[in-house]
Amino acid sequence: MNIWKYILHPKETFYRHLSSLSSAHENKKEKRFIIIQIDGLSYFALRRALSLKLMPFLSKLMHSKTHRIARFDCGLPATTPAFMAGIMYGDNSNIPGFRWYDKEKREFYIMKSLNDAARIEARLNKNEGILKGGTSYCTIFTGDAKESVFAVSRLYELKNFIKVNLITALLLILFNLTLVLRMTLSLILELFTELKEYIFQILKKEIRRSETPFIPVRLVTNVLLREISTILAEVDIYRGVDSIYIDYVGYDELAHHRGPFSISSLLTLYSIDKDIKKLFKAIKRSGNHYEVYILSDHGQVPTISFEKASGQPFDNYLINRLISSKILYTREYIEQIRNQRLLSFANYLQSIRQSLPKGFGYVADKLIEKIKKRVKESIPSIDVEDINQIFLLPTSDITHLYFNKFNKKLIDEEIDEHFPNIKKIILKEGNIGAIAYLSRDGVILQTPEGKALIANGKIKNIHNNVNSFLSLLYKGVEQDIERLIRMQNSGDIVIFAGRFRGRVLNFQDELGGHGGLYPEEQSAFIIFPSDIKFNFYSIRNSTELYGFIKNRYFS
Repeated sequence: MNIWKYILHPKETFYRHLSSLSSAHENKKEKRFIIIQIDGLSYFALRRALSLKLMPFLSKLMHSKTHRIARFDCGLPATTPAFMAGIMYGDNSNIPGFRWYDKEKREFYIMKSLNDAARIEARLNKNEGILKGGTSYCTIFTGDAKESVFAVSRLYELKNFIKVNLITALLLILFNLTLVLRMTLSLILELFTELKEYIFQILKKEIRRSETPFIPVRLVTNVLLREISTILAEVDIYRGVDSIYIDYVGYDELAHHRGPFSISSLLTLYSIDKDIKKLFKAIKRSGNHYEVYILSDHGQVPTISFEKASGQPFDNYLINRLISSKILYTREYIEQIRNQRLLSFANYLQSIRQSLPKGFGYVADKLIEKIKKRVKESIPSIDVEDINQIFLLPTSDITHLYFNKFNKKLIDEEIDEHFPNIKKIILKEGNIGAIAYLSRDGVILQTPEGKALIANGKIKNIHNNVNSFLSLLYKGVEQDIERLIRMQNSGDIVIFAGRFRGRVLNFQDELGGHGGLYPEEQSAFIIFPSDIKFNFYSIRNSTELYGFIKNRYFS
């Protein structure tokens, strides 16, 4: 190997050497693609970042003749799991949120759970993934990628935590000492930035969340995951991998914590922009041709929690009102709900116990033992049916309400029969925008002042107040509402939060949220090669992107 190449062009020569070590991608396709996802970045927030000159490379790219940008609505629910299932496998027909419940099987699903993500991907595999033979980074699902790094569905097996050639991994460390130094300095800078922002929030008396659990999350997502994913993707480009999917999650995490239009959130985009520029440079220097797509999966809307706006969490409000209305008869209900959540967490720990390293396994065993002891002492005999008679599973500004006493979804008349006035109680809270539920004739969308029937994507018998509510949203929202309510595992009642002093109410403690109906969270974007003839503007669901990719790269 020519030593002068290392001296004059160390990074390029190093990557070319790595590409010669791998035989994993011998059958190369004529057309290759890279999808770069900026998680949670709305079209509006992107425009704000561009106006502040925080993304100079993207700005230059969009003003060039090589790429164009299109805005599209991501549909309900506006979540990463639904988007990725749609674009990777062409099926998100039963992913109603970030958390949901299968009433028939009595199973919870939370997409941060490694086991749950793996179970969902196993069901999606009936369709061929768009990354077959390719690689993925920091994704929920793998899309059938041959190599996946930090994919949630693969982390269930710790041996797949980083599925990269051992020699490659060692060389990455040995020949990139500058990268290690830069990451170390970035971690220190990020930590000081976090502390500074927290102090300013206190001095300005701004709405804020707890910082303690967020600090390590910020350091990992904004520095470690981003840097590692970028350098491995650069190696893939030199290797000529057919398909690459990389998800930059740092902005989304910070936007949840600080707000989607906060300066601290937008500043994360500067580093992401530099990493995107690195990938384009790698393509140019490698000589391998790639069609590059830069997109977002959804947006975010500024939010405020129900507890901060109303003085108590929404589930406490609802339970107390149901008790006082004698719809629920047990005063121990709230404590029972807490205990059931603890038991669910203990069962999750038990499910991954065998995959944990020895030391962590001991900690998990002790924690499981402690949880079961507390629950047993609190309530000697627990009836799961009684505990979960009613419960809520939130996804930011929408929440699914389940009647667990029944193993099928209830319709309008059945809800009124078993839980009289519950719909009025929910809407009487004052900060609820609307609720939706099944009826014999279709889906009913109800606001505090009226209701309308949605059948086959069309609205019938619409009340003026419902029309006013829908007019503030996006075109075709009624079709998305009907699709969501008809999903097998969506709630018996789906609750949509309203607005409060310029923000949207959030069922969780977040300053930025997504999942629901509002334009800021629905507004996604895609930057695509100018010579591609496809109407990206008309996209209403990520499954349409799956069809486009399959037709262009697999036909």
